[in-house]
Amino acid sequence: MRHHLRFIRLGSVCTAAVGCLFLIVFFCAHCPYGSAWSSESQSMYPENGEPPAFSDRFEARASETAPTDVVSEGDSSPLSLTLQDTLLMALENNVGFQIERLQPKVAETQVQIESAVFDPVFSAGLDGSVARDDSDDGDTKTDSASAVVRADQFLPYGTEIGLSGHAGLSSNDNGDRTDNREAGVNAELTQPLLKGRGLDANLASLRQARLSSRMSVYELRAAAEELLSQTEQTVWEYVLARRSIDIYEASLDVAERQLEEIRMRIRIGKLAESELAAAEAERAFRIERLINARADLTKQSFNLVRLLNPGEDDEAWERKIDILEAPETSPVLLSPVSEHVSFAMENRPDLNQARLEIRKGEIEVVRTKNGLLPRLDFFLTVGTYRYVESFSRRDDNRGDATSVTAGLDFELPYRNRDAVARHEQARLSAEESRLALRNLQQLAQMEVRSAYVDVQRLEELIKASRATRLAREKAMETEQEKFRVGKSTAFILAQAQRDLVEGQIDELEAVVQYRKAMVDLYRLDGSLLARKGIETPEP
Repeated sequence: MRHHLRFIRLGSVCTAAVGCLFLIVFFCAHCPYGSAWSSESQSMYPENGEPPAFSDRFEARASETAPTDVVSEGDSSPLSLTLQDTLLMALENNVGFQIERLQPKVAETQVQIESAVFDPVFSAGLDGSVARDDSDDGDTKTDSASAVVRADQFLPYGTEIGLSGHAGLSSNDNGDRTDNREAGVNAELTQPLLKGRGLDANLASLRQARLSSRMSVYELRAAAEELLSQTEQTVWEYVLARRSIDIYEASLDVAERQLEEIRMRIRIGKLAESELAAAEAERAFRIERLINARADLTKQSFNLVRLLNPGEDDEAWERKIDILEAPETSPVLLSPVSEHVSFAMENRPDLNQARLEIRKGEIEVVRTKNGLLPRLDFFLTVGTYRYVESFSRRDDNRGDATSVTAGLDFELPYRNRDAVARHEQARLSAEESRLALRNLQQLAQMEVRSAYVDVQRLEELIKASRATRLAREKAMETEQEKFRVGKSTAFILAQAQRDLVEGQIDELEAVVQYRKAMVDLYRLDGSLLARKGIETPEP
């Protein structure tokens, strides 16, 4: 009965200590120091204190718009797609981009890791012991048990606070049993006065982690633009290969009809036998071109399948792809180049990443500058103790005690070379980041202006190649008429037909290159996602 009552009383002491811990946690959660870093988070991400999940929004956009009936595991039917279908399918299925979509989530975990530094930490301990002393003075048995609970928290101003409660119970049985109980509560506070003081020093890692999270969103945006650009350009290359096959097949039909006509005219004696060689050579040449075009189409289909990833089985590589759009031949009305450059300066992901890198460097400079200061900490400890001697043959002796300890700790490393070097390193890295941004801005201007010139060049090239093709059509028609009346040879006619085929291919290539140049311009000025209707929230 005595031991049972002893642990009941010990439990009540522990309960009181736990109650004190809840009070200190409540204080930490509601004091201005504890809310400093959370209010800053709200100002940086005003909606809910968290950076927007670009990858989640991206997934929602793609799933709402992507075609639902074109991807089927094990399906070998032709894949009929519009240009927009291919872009959305690539964003949804491309394996490389799926890897990139994980990066913002990975970066956000680092924010949570840095935020956890300011979370309260709870600890508890319980121990007991039994000792027996067999001596000439008699047997002595000592039993003891103790419990400790503690809560600690580090605040953004550098303050470290802690509250602990402990209770102990011991009994000494030497023929005259004595039970002793003690309990106490300690409150501790340590505040840096120089090194480690203030939000700039203690929130630096958290702020840098948030900037890294935002940088990962820009990195994802750049990956999305690169994927869209690569996909659309591959689509136009695929269309070019498909149309080239049509042109070569049509020219082969013409060459075969021409060959049959020459053979017939040779049989009836209207042409010399020597004319047959030129016609046969031209037919063989066009077969050769057709073989190369079909091989090129197959390779372009492989590129497109890899980007779209329509299935995991081997049959996906053999699926026929039908692009339901043709490259537009009419030129796009371009804005002045200065507007494209201005838009690129504000919206290109790499430039925004470089700006955030500068901010990270500035934070590091402030943090390392604080590290140059000597350490001077103020500490305060307040403790209360109660000691009770009970269950003995004597009267109970009670004792209460309160202690207050305060002081200063000072530390200054000799020469402090580590802190000086780190600060100089941070300062030089920040200057390097600023120069890197200027260099990127110059490169961006050069790339946008060069892409703009390419678009203008290809726009003029489309007109010139179209005029060339029309002229070669007339030249071939003229040679055909001259050949029918015997005023031309099969060789000259074959050359005219070959020139026409090359003119048709050149015109088609000019149109495709123009569409690819437009895509490249939009990628370089940072407007490609918006022009393709892909929603991307600002970091």
